Amino acid sequence: MKKVVFIILSIGVFAKASAQTGIGTTAPINKFEVVTATADPANTGATANGNLRLGPSTGSHVLDFGLSSSSTYAWLQARSKSAYGTTYNLALNPTGGNVGIGTTSPGAKLHVKSNGPILRLEGSDHAYLEWFPLGSSTRYGYMGFPNAAAAPTQLTFMNQFPTGSIAFGTNEEKRMTITSTGQVGIGNEYPGATLEIGSSSGSVAGNLILNPTTTGTGGFEGAEINLRPAPVTTTPAAAQTWVIDQASNANSPRLRFFPNISGESYGFTIRDNGYLGIGTGTPSNKLHVQTSDATSIYVESTSSDNNGMVILNANTGSGWSGNYHEFMLFQKQGAQLGFIGSSVGGSSVNYGSNSDYRLKTDLKNYNGLDLVNKIKTYDYAWKRDSSRMYGLMAHELQSVLPYAVSGIKDALDADGKIIPQAVDYSKLTPILIKAIQEQDIKIKEQERKIIKLNNDNSSLEKRIKRLEILVNKIKHN
Repeated sequence: MKKVVFIILSIGVFAKASAQTGIGTTAPINKFEVVTATADPANTGATANGNLRLGPSTGSHVLDFGLSSSSTYAWLQARSKSAYGTTYNLALNPTGGNVGIGTTSPGAKLHVKSNGPILRLEGSDHAYLEWFPLGSSTRYGYMGFPNAAAAPTQLTFMNQFPTGSIAFGTNEEKRMTITSTGQVGIGNEYPGATLEIGSSSGSVAGNLILNPTTTGTGGFEGAEINLRPAPVTTTPAAAQTWVIDQASNANSPRLRFFPNISGESYGFTIRDNGYLGIGTGTPSNKLHVQTSDATSIYVESTSSDNNGMVILNANTGSGWSGNYHEFMLFQKQGAQLGFIGSSVGGSSVNYGSNSDYRLKTDLKNYNGLDLVNKIKTYDYAWKRDSSRMYGLMAHELQSVLPYAVSGIKDALDADGKIIPQAVDYSKLTPILIKAIQEQDIKIKEQERKIIKLNNDNSSLEKRIKRLEILVNKIKHN
């Protein structure tokens, strides 16, 4: 104890006499200066790392200070003194007061003063701000790039209150609002649609003006809206952008809705006289349909409030017992492949695929159990929502029953997105029926053998019984 007091007194006297105290240096500049080897903050181990440490008399948490050896930054790290991989929180002014960066008189909990960039959020693949307005237990909002896997380049502004909204304004007035259900209001704080422009009271007009960017092809095309397609191909041509525009030429002024490559004859048109054309740009009646198709659509409703529906109604009392009513036919170059129609009696719907004996030849037997045993099944989870199902892998089934699988393994579209394979599970039904039949034969054969073994066993038991009786007689004689 005397030695400790002596050392403390000696340091105090030295400090008073020299005005500066140095550790690791004989020429300290400041009142207290520590000089030691530089080092980047370690995240493993527990050996010497840093220039200065504050530690408790009990416990393992410490606060280490240091100077980088790989760059010119200084660092401080709260962590375990026995395991640098275990880190702890660092609190600034935990009981009150403001923190200033670039200012000596902070006016808020965090006050950053700079004429350049104020705050940078950096991550390896995502970074964002979080808001906890009702305490530390629940997050109610965030802003930034939160989803590295699904949307790595999407800047997100999110209000997580179930009934919360996001507002943008100028001059102390809300100018645009996004509701909790995703509805957007411009000049309307409570929109009633995906997009509502203007207030319901009429104080803000709901005006929308689309101006043309050019004079258009032929000098008569006005403003337009383009509806982009999904990145897939269709028959007969690639998926196209659909255009809504106004053709303003004097001969046939009209509003058009058509695919930009195929042209106006593949869309519909409304002339300024109210005539509607489908498949034609020059309708001559209120409804003018021009087509070479032989398709009929019958829409019937007895409701007083329909927004739109399609009904396939075989309005007849005949032909139901013979299953003659096909509501939808599928064909290949005119030859039927299958149909959706009524069941016998007309009480339910049948989904039928061709199976007529007249379309088939070279009938062969096969081993259903062998095929079933080649099919691997799994209990798996869908990546999109972690829901679990039982099922197959399409490419594995393709090697056993190629006609039950569509698509190509590992196929991607032009944008690198997955083109998934699909399985028609109904194609497994004949295989399963055959396997059950084969199992039934084996089960019956086993039953026959068991019965024979039981009979043989019973006969053997009787013979043994007779021998026991005979042996007992011999013993008594």
